[in-house]
Amino acid sequence: MEDSIKEKLKEIKRSFRLMMNGVTSGSMRQKGIVYKLNWGVPVHELRAMAEPYGKDAELAKSLWAEDIRECKLMATYIMPAQTFSEEMACQWLKDSPTQEMSEFLVLNLLQYIPSAQKIALQWITLENEKFKMCGYLLLGRLFKSKGIDENFPSEEYLDRSSEAMKSTSLPILRASMNAIVSFSDIDESHHKMAEKTLKQFYLDIL
Repeated sequence: MEDSIKEKLKEIKRSFRLMMNGVTSGSMRQKGIVYKLNWGVPVHELRAMAEPYGKDAELAKSLWAEDIRECKLMATYIMPAQTFSEEMACQWLKDSPTQEMSEFLVLNLLQYIPSAQKIALQWITLENEKFKMCGYLLLGRLFKSKGIDENFPSEEYLDRSSEAMKSTSLPILRASMNAIVSFSDIDESHHKMAEKTLKQFYLDIL
């Protein structure tokens, strides 16, 4: 690790101690959100702290390597999306220690990478709960922000959504439901497709 990165990392970790929120940290532990080290710094403050550092891949990698909630969250803001590969996306998700972190990884970084749609479609085919959940979370974000391209496999996606909505996993069920609602909001034709899928579960899109 370069000396400049080491100094930045030290500076960032030192600032977490000054911003420690024991009440928030304790509340998260009670809710089952457990990290090796958690200073309880609010997300909006972490986002503001990340801004002066800009986009810095090496700093982001160093932050992500730390087993500290705030370091990993800051890494998702600092990592440049355009250079974040599919392999790194898979590795970071594997290394994501909690559902909270996985969701922020999708929200802050994965939805902006060039191959976002491709990896999301791959992930929803997997049996791994974390990857499947994040695949649907990622598709939901993409439907809202970008819609879909003309080659998007809508029928296949809806078939897989039907299976996901039978899941006993609440995170997968919730993520797949939210994604299909976002899919329905793209335009009238997608609304009708989603409506047809949901009718088999006796559900309506409002």
